Amino acid sequence: MINLFESFSHGTRLLFQSLKQAGYTHPTVVMDDDGFLPEDVVSPYQFFSGFKPLKSDKGLFFNQVETPLYWEIDGNNNDAVIKDMGYTRGKIHYRKLYKNRIVSRVDWLDVNDRLRSVDHYNQYGIKFANTVYDLRGVAILKTYFDRRGKVVIYENYVTQDYVVTYKGKDHFFNNKSAFIQFYLQEAFEDLSGFIINSLSTPFFVVYQLGVKGKDYLFWQEPVGDDIPGNMKIMFESPTRDFTVAVPNQQVYDCMQQIVQHDLRRRILPTGYLYRYMKKASYNEHILTLTNSDQLENIESNVQSLPNHTFHIAAVTEMSPKLMALGKYANVKLYPNVKREMLLNLYKQSSIYLDINHGSELLDAVRAAFDYNMVILGIDELAKNRDFTLPAHLFGKLDTGLIQTIQSFDQRPKSYTEALKLQKAHANEINAAQFHKVFK
Repeated sequence: MINLFESFSHGTRLLFQSLKQAGYTHPTVVMDDDGFLPEDVVSPYQFFSGFKPLKSDKGLFFNQVETPLYWEIDGNNNDAVIKDMGYTRGKIHYRKLYKNRIVSRVDWLDVNDRLRSVDHYNQYGIKFANTVYDLRGVAILKTYFDRRGKVVIYENYVTQDYVVTYKGKDHFFNNKSAFIQFYLQEAFEDLSGFIINSLSTPFFVVYQLGVKGKDYLFWQEPVGDDIPGNMKIMFESPTRDFTVAVPNQQVYDCMQQIVQHDLRRRILPTGYLYRYMKKASYNEHILTLTNSDQLENIESNVQSLPNHTFHIAAVTEMSPKLMALGKYANVKLYPNVKREMLLNLYKQSSIYLDINHGSELLDAVRAAFDYNMVILGIDELAKNRDFTLPAHLFGKLDTGLIQTIQSFDQRPKSYTEALKLQKAHANEINAAQFHKVFK
């Protein structure tokens, strides 16, 4: 069995972690390598480039980007720019939900402020790819390099062609599916079983292999009045026997209503497995992680809940506005918080407040879920709705957030009930239920 995913998206990550949690350790392939894949995930790029990280490798910090002489780099918590005589010539993008100010890509601009190329960096600080853009800002060519800077893959966005240098020869492919099929045939001996979560390239790769097999599609999207056309084609495959597993119960129920009767047995309900970092218990410690000084309603929350301790952490220095919150006896501030301290705060706290303006920091909401914390937040600012119960998101003028916490104080059992609903919202099942898909 091989997991074959197009990208390491949020849905892919959920499925990948559930498979591991259930004890399935077969290889996982991600077609589009963004440079930050988990260590136990492989890609065509890694195979053809022979890339292996060294112990000394580490992510590229924003001020380590190579620039022409006398050009300057100006960065903040969110991004950085490269300037020449006051003009912006480059934009540095940090890896989201990752370590502080680690570079994932650099956009290079011409004198007319048009995007002309992008350098792609991996988690080890190596420039592994470059994308070239035309004057309209449309990507036309992506080139992948090995560690020494030698070209190993050309991807032509205009013609959809691929050229791969492998074993001293150049191999030409008319499309992505053909390229991926070649990779699979070279990298693996057994192609009789796949797990996919997309009806685009992963499906076409498996469907057109010409090899008999048993496969599983984890369908992580909604459906309309009918199932997708490619799913109908999939069910009619003469060589591959597909089963569809649907993690969302509402989507599963809908699919059972719209498919032909004989297909219903091939569509099964499933969900996700989660590994929690601590046992659930209610206390009066509340955590918020932020990269800005705008925390919605923070003072009214602090004043209304004097018996609760609010832990506010940031990975950088805090502004005077945030530091001023230290005047409250029930507020503890953690500027430049270290990893060990942050983990201790997750272990200590029972509630996470998703109330910070700006982007999410260090996948904070998912981390709160993994640490068995009830997540409460502001609807307009919600960072990760997949793990936040809709009933736990409130308007900026709504006092429901405070009232919810007060209800936990008055009846601690309601905290346990809220946590149970939160897990159901995240489509949690147990291992025995997960295994049923593969029986």
